[in-house]
Amino acid sequence: MNSKELTSKEYFKSLTVIHAALLFGQILFGGVAFGLNTSGQLQLGEELKDLTSIFNILIPFLVIGGVFGSTLLSKNRLKTIREKKDLKEKLGDYRTLQVLKLALLEVPSFFALVCYLVTGNFMFLAFSAIIIVVFFINRPSKARAIYELELNSEEKALIDEDDAVIAKVKNRNQSY
Repeated sequence: MNSKELTSKEYFKSLTVIHAALLFGQILFGGVAFGLNTSGQLQLGEELKDLTSIFNILIPFLVIGGVFGSTLLSKNRLKTIREKKDLKEKLGDYRTLQVLKLALLEVPSFFALVCYLVTGNFMFLAFSAIIIVVFFINRPSKARAIYELELNSEEKALIDEDDAVIAKVKNRNQSY
């Protein structure tokens, strides 16, 4: 696998784009689900609506698990990332951590939205909204990366310089 070096500007722009795409995907799907349910165009069998009692128990556990799981993963992985000496290696691992953390939040949100779509129960839509708010709060930024990685003044200066090469990421696009 090839790797590509990213400048500070490119690195944080890519993190922002990933975050925004995942966030807007949830919002868009939530809007479609809401539109279908409120318009009455979606006619599902009663047997699917009977699943509400199961989902009433399952969704809160998934949402809480997603929030706590992403928090615990972040805390544990940040400890090992901070120990690394090379800034490029730290930021490569930090990017991977951000994607994993967002995925742990996104999965319960989409599941809650599907449950809302199937049952029409607004509580599931509310659970997804809670995750979307948490998702938004976890928006990546230079300041957050500096704080979470506990970077020294030299590393901070590199991150603040837009044209400084600060990260090496794996390039998965290969031609055969």
